[in-house]
This record gives sequence, C-alpha cells and structure tokens, in this order.
Amino acid sequence: MNFFATPEFVSTASSVFTCFEIPINLFGAYCILFKTPNSMKSVKWAILNLHLWSSLMDFSWSVLTRFTVLLPAFSGTTNGLLLKLGVDPIVQLYFIICLYAIVSVSIVAVYENRYFILFSQNTYWKSCRWPFLAINISLVVIFFIPLLYENPSSEVAIQYFQKEFPEIPFTLYQKGLFAVKFDRSFVQCSLFFYGILLIAEVFVFSFSLYRNLKKCSSGVKVSSRTYEMQKKFLIAVVLQVHSVQNTRLI
Repeated sequence: MNFFATPEFVSTASSVFTCFEIPINLFGAYCILFKTPNSMKSVKWAILNLHLWSSLMDFSWSVLTRFTVLLPAFSGTTNGLLLKLGVDPIVQLYFIICLYAIVSVSIVAVYENRYFILFSQNTYWKSCRWPFLAINISLVVIFFIPLLYENPSSEVAIQYFQKEFPEIPFTLYQKGLFAVKFDRSFVQCSLFFYGILLIAEVFVFSFSLYRNLKKCSSGVKVSSRTYEMQKKFLIAVVLQVHSVQNTRLI
C-alpha cells in the first residue's frame, strides 16, 4: 500500500506540522497581546480568545488525536497521544467536534463584541450578552452528546464497512478505529442545525453592524471619516477571523 495512505504517514506529517504550528501560534498570541494597535484594543481579548481555542484545536488535531477520516464511510481512526493514554476514540471525536464548535462560538463572540462596543453599551443587550454566550457554549456540549452513545465496536464496524466499502482497507486502521452509528441521521441533524445556528448568529451581527454604521453615516451621527475608519476596521476583523479559519480548513 502507498505510504501516504497509512496511519504512519499521518503521524509523521502531524509531527512535522507540530514543529511549525506551536511557535507560530505562540508568536500569534504574543502579537495579539503586545502588538495590537490602539484602534483594536476593544476587540483584542475576543480575538485572543479565538486564537487560543484555535491553537488548542490545532494541537489536539496534530498531537492529541491525529485523526484519519475514512470516506465515504462515516468512520475514522486515531493515532495520537490520547489513544496511547487509553482514551476511547469516540470520546476523542466528541472532544474534537466540541473544539470546532467552541472555535465557531469564539468567532461569533468577536462579531458580538464589535456590535456591543459600537452600538449596544447602553441598551438591553448589555445584560443579555453574557447569557447569550453562555447558552451558545452550553449548546456545544448538549448538541453532540448523541455521538457518545450506541456506537458499534470496531470489530462490528469493520465487518459492516468491509461489505459496504470493500475498497477501504479497514483492517489496516483497526487500532483506534471508530464508527458513528450506522443510522447516523440524528448525529448529522445535530451537526447541521448547530452549524446553521452559528452561521445565522454571525450573519445577524454582521448585518446589524453594517446597518447601524450606514444609519449613523446617513444621519450625520458620525463623520464620514469615522464611518470609513469603522468600516475598514470591521473589514479587517472579518479578514483576520476568516483567513485564519480557512487556512486551518485547508
């Protein structure tokens, strides 16, 4: 078999990536803490929170779990530190998915922070924002609990998937193999609806920021120069948040 299709390659590649990602993430945290310009001080802690969760997700993927996703089967294998410590692979999957969700919640928090600072410090939202973020974080845990229950053993999964997908050498990945429920519609619905919820929240805050900036500009509540500065700042925040996440997806 081609070396690039083996768990050993995933482990080797993850070790190489770790050598680069740890210093880069540490440097990123240093820049956020000590090099953030005064114009971005109000959003610094929200961006640092996003960076720290994203860095933990990177470290978890490349060191703690080292996932290999086996498509088109809804399964995969782990070969990281947590497997050596005896952590169940399906628990590792739950951990990683929750981390992805927390990173998404942190992205929402960046947009919410900007909306609060600019337009809502003296409104009802001041008392609602923390319960809103707490509910979002609570949903991270609740939405993905079904992943932990009634999943087939690796032996049963191998027998089933070998019949369904004979082109995938599942026996090669037997150590650390996990398989989500064969009837996985409930898990897929949980992932889908939570994803839609977070996308909707980002859209609502983005639209509210844009609408209020336009309203302030047309109503001469702020000067055109201030409007352009806030607009450029918002674009910079959007680019900073999503360029990092797109890089991680690639």
